[in-house]
Amino acid sequence: MAYEKVRIQPDGFRDERRVVIIDYNHLAYKFLFGATPLSVRVDIGNGLTKVVDTTIASHTIKYIVNATRRGLDHCIVCMDSKIISRKEGFQIESEKWSFGEPYKANRKDNRSNTSALFDGIGLTETLLRQAGVTVLREINYEADDLVMSAIQKAKREFPDMPIDVITGDWDYAPLVDEQVRVYMVSRKSTYASEQGIKHNKYVELNPLTVEEFTNETSEFKNRYVPYNSLLLWKILRGDKSDGIFPMKEISPNNGKLRNRWTPASMKELLEQMSIQGLLTPTLFGYSPNKTYVYNKVTGATYTTEQATELVRTNQVPREQLHIKIGETENHNEMVNALDKMIELGYLDDDDKEFIIGRYALMNLNGAFIHTNTKRAPYIMTEDITRIDIDRLQRVVDYLQIKIPREI
Repeated sequence: MAYEKVRIQPDGFRDERRVVIIDYNHLAYKFLFGATPLSVRVDIGNGLTKVVDTTIASHTIKYIVNATRRGLDHCIVCMDSKIISRKEGFQIESEKWSFGEPYKANRKDNRSNTSALFDGIGLTETLLRQAGVTVLREINYEADDLVMSAIQKAKREFPDMPIDVITGDWDYAPLVDEQVRVYMVSRKSTYASEQGIKHNKYVELNPLTVEEFTNETSEFKNRYVPYNSLLLWKILRGDKSDGIFPMKEISPNNGKLRNRWTPASMKELLEQMSIQGLLTPTLFGYSPNKTYVYNKVTGATYTTEQATELVRTNQVPREQLHIKIGETENHNEMVNALDKMIELGYLDDDDKEFIIGRYALMNLNGAFIHTNTKRAPYIMTEDITRIDIDRLQRVVDYLQIKIPREI
């Protein structure tokens, strides 16, 4: 059902809607540094005026409206914020494994209009919220985390509706499944399947295309990297764009640190894991943390559903209960798979410890339970709404932004 472009409801209504999740910050960069600069002079009262840079707000809001087909589709906009726990986790990892700079430390924006970027993002967030558009932005969560939470909620509320993620980040590729498509920005190509929606200069990653498009990128070209092992590749080989270092080892030749895993040894590892039937979609997919409710008086544990019912029926006072966050749902599967590869001689205990530790840092919307700054997964409570075009137009009128209406 999820791949059908037109679904027939019980009353015969032809429902073509989708849930469109926007990874916002890549749009802000794209339009600030690649689109026509825009500004407008506005009245600020007492006979005074000021010039407002509307480059980011105008271009990105129009793009979001078009991407959601002028209010037809449900829309969730996810924005980056400060990421305290993840940075702390990578700092701990760097110290333990003798790496260099911590997570994203190499992202130094030397552009003169950095302030314009943040001002533009802030203005856009304000306008979208005033217009009733669902915007997610929270301290200690990256847009990646919020996108994951949005997908989880969309799957619960709309189990038969296609979910599209529009992004410039290959970290989202492992999210692809029978319901979720990822539209990845492309400098040269535009591609959408018959069941998808075409977005200019984006390629659609779905279960049939994700491996093909991934292996065309410079990082993975001519290498054996099945799509369900992308995260494992980045765990061991690192991610230069994010300042995530490859796993290191001491060279027996000169005693210096060197990369533990080469493309050739990675290929051999992945091939053997595939032969052993270990590379399931869940093994190194993004996985939610197990959540328990703990009774501080009796020591009993409940599922969230059980705890809710016990409180509702007055069997247990709410103040006795405490939420306890555990390992991810795929943790045991991962441990068993890594133990198997150790047994076969392809991994050692250090590899296992490193992989499990780094997976916890890179897992989208995962809990940080092993850092000083704890973080629970983000639970999206906001409604999933569609854009009210008339309301949005009224909000942006003072900035002379004209919202597109014709499909």
